Amino acid sequence: MAIINSGIAADARLNPDQALYRAKITQASKPWINVVAARKGDIHNKTYQKVVKAYQQPQIGKLIKKVNHDTVLPAWNLKL
Repeated sequence: MAIINSGIAADARLNPDQALYRAKITQASKPWINVVAARKGDIHNKTYQKVVKAYQQPQIGKLIKKVNHDTVLPAWNLKL
């Protein structure tokens, strides 16, 4: 038995449905959610806003899940 993170499991093409245990995404998961970050002065930067808008599309979310074999979820719509 081994405890491994989802990235390693996805790279090894392990089936997440066959895991003995999968941690639920909860408020405690927040430290492991990746974010798009910029300097405070760039909050209205049009280029950055376009990048975020392009990234947070439903088809990108589907691709994230597919590439990572459903071990990684897009976080932009998570309700924690």
